[in-house]
Amino acid sequence: MDLPDIVQARVSTLEKQLSKCKRQLVRLYYSDECDRFEQFRDEVFIGILKDTCALVHEAELVRAPYLAELAKAADNILDDAIAYSHGRQSDSSGLEEALYDLMPSWAHDDAQNRPLVLDKDAAKFPLAHAALESLMQLPIFKCAWVQVVKINEMTTKAWDPALKRHPKSTKLAQFRTNSSLTRTTKRPLATRVLDARCEVSSSRCSVPIRFLTGPDGTFLALTGMRGVKNRSPHWILHSQSASCTLYLLPSERYYHEPRLADVASHDFARHPHLKSQNPYLDDTHGKSALLGSTVEARRLIFLGDDDCIKSYEWGSSTEVYEDLFPVHTLDTKHYQGPMMVLPDGSVVRAGKGMLAKIKSFDTRRHDPEKIEPSSGSAPTSHIKFFDHPSSNPAPGSPSSHLLQLSKTDPHLFLSACNDGFARLYDTRYSLPVVTFHARGQNEFCEAAALAHPNNIPRSYHTTVKAEQIKCGCSRSSVRLRIGNGNNAVRSLAWDASNNSLYAATKCSYVNSSGQNRKYRPARSLNNQQRQTEYETKTGNQTNTQAAAGLSTLGTRKTISVICLTVETIASVS
Repeated sequence: MDLPDIVQARVSTLEKQLSKCKRQLVRLYYSDECDRFEQFRDEVFIGILKDTCALVHEAELVRAPYLAELAKAADNILDDAIAYSHGRQSDSSGLEEALYDLMPSWAHDDAQNRPLVLDKDAAKFPLAHAALESLMQLPIFKCAWVQVVKINEMTTKAWDPALKRHPKSTKLAQFRTNSSLTRTTKRPLATRVLDARCEVSSSRCSVPIRFLTGPDGTFLALTGMRGVKNRSPHWILHSQSASCTLYLLPSERYYHEPRLADVASHDFARHPHLKSQNPYLDDTHGKSALLGSTVEARRLIFLGDDDCIKSYEWGSSTEVYEDLFPVHTLDTKHYQGPMMVLPDGSVVRAGKGMLAKIKSFDTRRHDPEKIEPSSGSAPTSHIKFFDHPSSNPAPGSPSSHLLQLSKTDPHLFLSACNDGFARLYDTRYSLPVVTFHARGQNEFCEAAALAHPNNIPRSYHTTVKAEQIKCGCSRSSVRLRIGNGNNAVRSLAWDASNNSLYAATKCSYVNSSGQNRKYRPARSLNNQQRQTEYETKTGNQTNTQAAAGLSTLGTRKTISVICLTVETIASVS
């Protein structure tokens, strides 16, 4: 149906305001009035985006019958503004650079029960803690005592054992000093998660890209890179047996090398303009990311590069094969976006302005050579995006590169976004329900996982330079941070059946040849030394965050999968 006249008038007003705002931004940009330009950008430009979201939210509250049409009109305004802010429009050529490297959040509204969950400590200092020691060694900081004091006030404080919420809380966890959370016996599992009462184990792996999990949780797969300069696609299967409650036992792990022609790379390699902002992302090899999807009932995994998708059977109902059994090859040369397997067994993959659907797998795989010459099965049908004919979805796009579905509540899903935010969505609403501030100032939200202990949603999200996992809930700021030593987290996965969080990590200070650079080893201190350092050296020029037993994870591991298993209810007195 058509929009009512009064609503259409408000939409037209927002469109005119956006066009006028663009022209004014160009004038201010070339007038060398930096302060006015930034103020106008942050107040007027972002204000238009907030007003657009508010218009949609008003229609949702009254269950307006024209909500779908209004959402499309608002989507056009938001897409136009986002493209302009990143310099992807022809009318933005008047600016020599994009408006934002990372846009602030504008889809939240605390007054309308769509909160922005902040990590106040992360916003104190926009520099990775690993580089802080080097910065403090500069002569200017040694001489300027006032500057040193100010920086120490902004940095993360030393680990304080008095802040442990429970005697069994892991030493890798750091809690906020003003935590208002209270324990309850009605929801014991949620309390154990917030108390970080967990066991930590780690195991080496290839350079990680992304975790893949099945809906039933019987296996966990990790796509990655290995070989010369990490150019070869690789994946690891962690299978769960009846006698094994952890995926990380060596006897339950299987390594495979899918025979794909394109070299493997991290998702961010698709966006060099974004990658250049983060020197800690050093996996620049190749042009294609290794994508994947799974069919748990058939023991199939689909892996793809920019040219094709290949399926492999990794086991039967009674065993896991030592070697992958090749099954199908699918031709997706013009579709390089994310993929998924539908309930009817067909495979869909996104491309520019359309989807390819492959339902008839008429090619059987024969792999006598490392690279199969067959082009594979052609798409059975094509689905066009009429509302977004130029849309080019990709796992590394600035909107979101990871979706984490909720097994407990099918209406919820969590996205990890390149703008530095993790967002919790409810499919019954157009706007994000909760926005988690994850970037700390200038970082991407690298990975996110959604957990539901005792039906309470919990978000685990992480960035690269922070080298820690943050736990947040929907109504309070980040209360818990779990350190990973010198390892940056690349992917997260939550195992609800075992109450375990899996983190695929990589050390940013070790290159593909195994050489160390700018390495920051952890200092393991005993309890007396740690307490003395906390009491007497709060103004010291060294960062003591790593002193809290981070060597437990083996901080010199270059690549590893870390498992944090929450203490079971039966084991607690």
